[in-house]
Amino acid sequence: LRVRDNGSGMPAEKIKQLLSDRNTLDGELDSLGFVFVRQTVREIDGELSIESEVGKGSTFYFLLPGKFIKE
Repeated sequence: LRVRDNGSGMPAEKIKQLLSDRNTLDGELDSLGFVFVRQTVREIDGELSIESEVGKGSTFYFLLPGKFIKE
């Protein structure tokens, strides 16, 4: 699954923070939903990656196990 936006993008440091194993993101309320998404993807043995360019947007990649794919 790929989700792309054309928003403000993120620097590499922010991507690293979003993908970290921490349970919180230092009180950043706008990132709390992402903590839930990251944990859910990991709980189902999925993978998550992010590509982003500041000023051009971000792309989020979700690789989900086959048991979640319906043909």
